[in-house]
Amino acid sequence: MKHASHMFYGLLAALLVCIALQACSECKEHSDCGQGERCLDGSCETAPPPCDSEPAPTCDHLLPEAECLALGGEWRSGVEACTCPTGDAGCPCWSQVHCQGKCLGASQGALCSGEHEIGECSALTTVFGCHCEVMEHDGVEGFTGVCID
Repeated sequence: MKHASHMFYGLLAALLVCIALQACSECKEHSDCGQGERCLDGSCETAPPPCDSEPAPTCDHLLPEAECLALGGEWRSGVEACTCPTGDAGCPCWSQVHCQGKCLGASQGALCSGEHEIGECSALTTVFGCHCEVMEHDGVEGFTGVCID
């Protein structure tokens, strides 16, 4: 009988720990979560939900203009280079590892709206103009305003 009661209390303790850990990961907004996490559906997550994306086409910035355009890329005549398409445009992100191209945040030009936001993966591997993009500073990723000609 002693063995059964020890097992019951052990299971009860394990259940309480699980409940406590789930409560710690609950959130109402992104700032409730730890570094590198975002609040999604009331839970702190380290990665966005799966997105209906495709592999990026085989493309290289050195491709000739006709091949670049045939793959859906954009030709940059000023630098004679192809800006290649990605297969995950519009998918949610907050880290560069979530995207084939760039993780872009909501912005007004190069002014970013916040550090705990959720962005979208870019349609092209290189994004020109002024925008808000995830970049790493001192080992921490965050949205930063950049302008690229």
